[in-house]
Amino acid sequence: MRHPEARCSFVPDAQIMPFSQGAFGCYNAEGKLVKESLCVRERCLLFRVAPLLPVTATLSDSMIFGGFLFKHYGHFLLESLSRLWFAKEHPDLPIIWVGRDPDILDFQQEIFVLLGLKNPTRYADHPVRIRRLFLPNPGFLIPHIFTPFHEQFLAVQEPSPTLPGKKIYISRRHFGGDSCLLNEEELELRLVHKGFHIYYPEKHSIREQLAYLSSAEKILALEGSALHTLILLTSLKAQILIMPRPETQINPNFWTIAQRKGFVQSVLPMAKLYRKAVRLKHGHALFAGELDLDYLLTLLEIDDWSPHALYGEIFNRYPGFHFSDVYASQSSI
Repeated sequence: MRHPEARCSFVPDAQIMPFSQGAFGCYNAEGKLVKESLCVRERCLLFRVAPLLPVTATLSDSMIFGGFLFKHYGHFLLESLSRLWFAKEHPDLPIIWVGRDPDILDFQQEIFVLLGLKNPTRYADHPVRIRRLFLPNPGFLIPHIFTPFHEQFLAVQEPSPTLPGKKIYISRRHFGGDSCLLNEEELELRLVHKGFHIYYPEKHSIREQLAYLSSAEKILALEGSALHTLILLTSLKAQILIMPRPETQINPNFWTIAQRKGFVQSVLPMAKLYRKAVRLKHGHALFAGELDLDYLLTLLEIDDWSPHALYGEIFNRYPGFHFSDVYASQSSI
C-alpha cells in the first residue's frame, strides 16, 4: 500500500520547454505554468522559468516527469531521484528529463539498476507536448524534507556484517584535485597509524562502496556527497563523524538524512579544527583548509562518537565549545 504522502498528479497535454540559459518550464494545455514541476531548493527557485514556445513534437501518450537531470553526484542522489519512486511502480512509463546534457552517466545508470528502475528515458531538447504527464511529488527537498516513502524507495542495499574495530576515512585527495584540505596526505598517514583504512570511493562501484562502508564500526569523512551514498542502505550500524569544510558549517542535508535514516552521526565543531584557510580560484570549493592534526587526532581518541558522548567529552575538554559550531548551515552537498 502506497504511503499517504506519496502523491502523483497528472497534466493532460503538458508542454515542456527545454533547459536553456538557466531556465526550463512545464505548462498545461491552457498555457499556464505547472508549479509542481519547478525545481525548488530552500523554498526558492533554483532555475528561472522558460517562456512558453510553440511545441515542435509530441513524444508519447504518457510519461513521468523526472525533473532536472543533475550531473553532480550529490544533487543527482538527492534531487534527480526525488520523483522516481513513482517510476518504480510504473516501469512501462518513460521518464522525461530536462537538463544541460542528455547523456546518462555511468554512476547514474548504476544507481538506476540498483534501485530496480527499468523505465525508458527521454530528454526534452526542444519544446514538446506530452499527452498525459505524471508529476510525482518529490520525496526529498533540500535541505529539510526527506519523506518516509522516499527513504523506503532508496533503501535497497542490505548492509555488510560489521567488522569489530574497523575504522574508515573517506578521502577526497584523488577526487579531481578538489580536496578542500591542504594537508590531507599527512592526515591519511597519521590516520593509518591510528588503525584507519583510507578509502577512495570514486575508485569503486556504488555497490562496492555500500558493502565496504557498511562493514565499518566508524566512518570519518569531510563533509561531501560521498556520504550521501549511505541513503541507499537499509540500515547502518557504523558511527559517522563529519568534519565541516573550512569555509562554513555543515549543510542541514546531513542532519535531515541522519534523522530519517536513524544514523548515529556527529559533526566536529569548527572551532580549532583548522589552522588556516585559503581562498581557491578554481574548483567547486571556495576554500581549502589546513587541519590542526594534533587537535583532530586527540578528538578521534574519544571512543564513543555518538552525539551525547562526543559533545559531552568535548565540553569537558574545551569549555568554549558551542553548539552553534555544529548546527548552522550552509555548505556544498
